[in-house]
Amino acid sequence: MRFLRALVAIIVSAASALFVPASEVSAGHYTYCYPETNYAFAAQKRTRSAGIRGISAELEAQNLYPCALPPGATRGNATWVWVALEGGCGGSGNCIIQIGIGKGTQDERMGWWWAWGRHKSAPGCGSKPTRSPSAMRFADWNAAQSKFQIVYVSASDGPDYWSLRIDGVQKKKVYAPDICWSVTSADWFGESPNRASAVGGTLGNPFLVYAARYRIPGDGTWYTPSWTDGQDCDIENPRPPFRCRRVAHDSLHIWTMNR
Repeated sequence: MRFLRALVAIIVSAASALFVPASEVSAGHYTYCYPETNYAFAAQKRTRSAGIRGISAELEAQNLYPCALPPGATRGNATWVWVALEGGCGGSGNCIIQIGIGKGTQDERMGWWWAWGRHKSAPGCGSKPTRSPSAMRFADWNAAQSKFQIVYVSASDGPDYWSLRIDGVQKKKVYAPDICWSVTSADWFGESPNRASAVGGTLGNPFLVYAARYRIPGDGTWYTPSWTDGQDCDIENPRPPFRCRRVAHDSLHIWTMNR
């Protein structure tokens, strides 16, 4: 038993040494750190409100760089920054609609991306097949600061729909009956399907998400989240290396610690 305790202490000490805050050093690109994994990780800020009908934010013009993968790695590398609406989905994570920028596993070019999904376990979705919210690239990135929005549209000549927009121009839409789940939160986040990769920018040049807004039913007003400056976001998984911090009442910094 003493040997086991000593072994555990050595492992914990070695692991702690890998995660020293002083390793947050600015760099243009990242180096490999974590083993490849099958899990998705994110740095995220969430605003919860019943019946949310829209989300908006400006995403700065910053190229995103994945970390280097280890030799022989089989899992793809990707990194994105999203604005998204989510709902209760029985823990599956499928109930989401999102639009943003990033790089995919097979393409090193920056692009515009979107995704949406549902799960038959969600209330109201029992008659519809489960759909995985796989990220889909739909255009090259324009290397410019842009406003990304998802807005519920009440149509007069057909079914209502969710409009996914960039700088006020609709790029994609999903009919409301397909989003059979109830929206419960507006989310602004960075994501990677591999924690050997990276989210956002660097400590010296974090990725800026700003002018964050959300809309609720009623007068169509865009509301400010009123975040507290200097506080960490709701989810930083794992922390380190992924970080997210509120830097104003409506702005976030998202970055990966250099490793």
